[in-house]
Amino acid sequence: MAECQPCDVGTYANDSSMASCRPCSAGSYSNVLGADSCESCTPGFYANDTSSTACDTCPLGRYGPQKGLAECEECPPGRTTGFSAAITEDACQCQGHLYQGQCIVCPGTSRYEEGTCIGCGEGLICNGSRTAEIVSGYFSEATSPFSVYKCLPGETCPGGLPGTCADELIGVPCTHCPDGKSWDTDGCAECTPFSLVGWIFAALFGMAAVPTLYYMMNMRQTAKATTMLATSCALAMTISMVQNVGIVGYISFSWPSELQWMFDLMSVFTLDLQAVGFDCVSSSPVSGYMMTSAMLPCALVWLFICHFLSRLLPTRWRFESGKLISTMGQFIQVTFTIYSKISLSPMMCYTHPNGKSGMLEHNGIFCFESEEHTPMFLVGILLLAGMICFYSLAIWATVVAPKKAAAGDGWFLAATRFLLFRFRTDVWWFGTFMRLGTRLLAGML
Repeated sequence: MAECQPCDVGTYANDSSMASCRPCSAGSYSNVLGADSCESCTPGFYANDTSSTACDTCPLGRYGPQKGLAECEECPPGRTTGFSAAITEDACQCQGHLYQGQCIVCPGTSRYEEGTCIGCGEGLICNGSRTAEIVSGYFSEATSPFSVYKCLPGETCPGGLPGTCADELIGVPCTHCPDGKSWDTDGCAECTPFSLVGWIFAALFGMAAVPTLYYMMNMRQTAKATTMLATSCALAMTISMVQNVGIVGYISFSWPSELQWMFDLMSVFTLDLQAVGFDCVSSSPVSGYMMTSAMLPCALVWLFICHFLSRLLPTRWRFESGKLISTMGQFIQVTFTIYSKISLSPMMCYTHPNGKSGMLEHNGIFCFESEEHTPMFLVGILLLAGMICFYSLAIWATVVAPKKAAAGDGWFLAATRFLLFRFRTDVWWFGTFMRLGTRLLAGML
């Protein structure tokens, strides 16, 4: 007769006449030899296989509310436990945000706000929480972190936490340096006494240059091209070219770094004086715009004053009215592209991600919303009206020029010299009509 053998772990025998041991059922275990019964898993533990020798703890996100469980209960959606072997559902905590008793979990591409998940939006990096990071090139205030502005140029806004600006820039969105400093390629730099003195000398130089240019532009004209004529024509074409290149730089486009320096340099020729430290003279964009807008009118007024002052000079140095008109026209013609851009500047707006419209050139001023925009817009309208009037007069003068020339009207020919003297008589109209596209470049952009 064979001897009886003890049951292995994971099995039991509860009858002396049994021929084989029985496996422990799911939810129970046996870890001793010769067991006559299996132990039920305690709450917080489970055994999902038969013949178990030990119970496993309920993992994170599950709980075991009673003895003898083959599977642990799963926490409600959006909830999890902070530890293993949890016993009650109360151990299941919300992974996201509780709103009116409901657990709301937002995916990483959205953010939570007042019981709902909201799309991240342009300029934000979201992780499903109440907060978000700002993408480089964008800005938001610390008090309104989800109201995002697009920065121009983008390097003024490094992104990260709301309210972060490059270097010492302040304003929305990172628009200007603190008082006493001006922006350059390396950041906000201290204004020096030379900054103001330099602009004073520039103004004095301009006052001296205006009457000088009158005499240079009205030198005796000959049938042959002179060195002065060739030089003035080349200079005029160069100025026109750099102005056009500078205006192209205002296109909302990420130019290659190899070209950006060129546009920054050419911006001086479009009277973007903030690029050359004008902040040290005027920290307000409005006053800066007004001063820039007034440069040409002031030059024309000063030229007119010089006309009367010249009466104190010998006869050969006195201004003549016809030549005075021609010089004024030449001033306007040379700066026509610049002042077309300046006049349209308050109307050149772009849309921020938060729906606000900022000026392209002064993006801290919001179009038809900021108080500063109204006076700038009105001045822009006046400048634009002046440019239109000038071009209308130029067209009229070009149309009637043949008749006036045939009649021997010397005063008219002297007054319109800036329009006609560089061209052959058979293409006298070239300077007025064929350059219309160039002069309207600012408007198209």
